[in-house]
Amino acid sequence: MPLRKTQKTAKKQTTAKSLRTTLPLTKTGPKRSREKELLLNLRRDKDYKWTIEQIKREFQHKKKTAAPIDIKPMLASITDEAFNDNDWQFEIKWDGYRALAYANNGKADLRSRNNLSFRKKYPSLIESLETWPVNAVIDGEVVILGEDGKADFGALQNWDSLQIGELLYYAFDLLWVEGIDLTNEPLTVRRDVLKRILPDTGRIRYSDSIEDCGIDFFHAAKANGLEGIIAKNKRSIYQPSTRTKQWYKIKAETRHEAIICGYTKKTDTDRAFSSLVLGIPKNGEIQFIGHTGTGFSYDMQKEILRKLKPLETKQLPLSMILYSG
Repeated sequence: MPLRKTQKTAKKQTTAKSLRTTLPLTKTGPKRSREKELLLNLRRDKDYKWTIEQIKREFQHKKKTAAPIDIKPMLASITDEAFNDNDWQFEIKWDGYRALAYANNGKADLRSRNNLSFRKKYPSLIESLETWPVNAVIDGEVVILGEDGKADFGALQNWDSLQIGELLYYAFDLLWVEGIDLTNEPLTVRRDVLKRILPDTGRIRYSDSIEDCGIDFFHAAKANGLEGIIAKNKRSIYQPSTRTKQWYKIKAETRHEAIICGYTKKTDTDRAFSSLVLGIPKNGEIQFIGHTGTGFSYDMQKEILRKLKPLETKQLPLSMILYSG
């Protein structure tokens, strides 16, 4: 009988020891005064604190710097032909406003290429940056996506009055994060860190890219009616205020700024106007170049016509061709 009791006791002790090994619910051993408490986030949402801690460890060799201000972005040179190259990556050329995003200690700003603030123009983007728990300086593009998923530059220009479409900020480069200057790091390193710190949902989005297959990517962009692509050398550092040949802009379509000289309206339409009459300055006069009637929603047409009505005149503004609709 005593033997059985001893076996039972040993069995209990073994089981308890096994549980302690598998689930260490209590700390054992002396507490280290300099040891940081490690908290693991096991939920599905992004753990920014742990991600930032990892990034700081990866760049602990770099001297901490203050957040930069008033940076003018790095610019791409222009080339006519797409190309394939393993050392290059290719991104969508967004049809929007280039902007640098500054987020630091709960305050944020979006600035244009000429350091003009977009704060009042796009308050919802500012709010998204201010609630994002990361201190960073990002390069990207303010874009409005239409129902077809394409960037709508016309809607972006009229956002103040119409607010049609989905307003987003597509981030494609990272210059500084949590005291770490990344401008001298290769593009691939900067973008890897950028992707890790960006929100998974919301108005601030990561602008993706593909490698090597620039020609196929360009043809796909053209077939889908996109403005073009950007080619970037993977090893390129970030050079503010510089038009570099480490980045190339390859346009799938061309855009020409024109003056609205008038409008036409057919009698059998309920649209505000049928087309806009366009011209360009040439030799001190305005020369007719054509007309356009597509790409305008009903609300956009009403807003454009509201601005044109006070400017109506009986004098023909076009110097060479009288247009009749």
